[in-house]
Amino acid sequence: MATRVLLMLRETSPWALAGAAASVALLWLVAWTLEWAWWTPRRLDRALRAQGLKGTRYRLFTGDLRETARVNREARKKPLALGCHDIGPRVQPMLHSTIKEYGIVSMYSNQPAIQIILHLSVFISFP
Repeated sequence: MATRVLLMLRETSPWALAGAAASVALLWLVAWTLEWAWWTPRRLDRALRAQGLKGTRYRLFTGDLRETARVNREARKKPLALGCHDIGPRVQPMLHSTIKEYGIVSMYSNQPAIQIILHLSVFISFP
């Protein structure tokens, strides 16, 4: 059996072996990319939701990019009131809207990672 395999390998052309090696490498690269960009974030999303975190769903390639752009445009349209020191919604509008909608412990998709928000300013007190 082993001698047949060795004879077959000896009779094949080097280009066929190179093509087979390149196709195996390409298949490995595709599987690694799918694991990095789809399976791992989806698994993490499900695990965090099972633990009770709320937030936007994971979307491949775009994430919350459209929502972030829309919220940024809305924040820039509104002028800041004179003497107002509440600049959080103006500086980070996506963070502010996610906390307002889903709570102080939430998550959103920032490609290719999922961002977990632990907004603990409620518990901080200054003397």
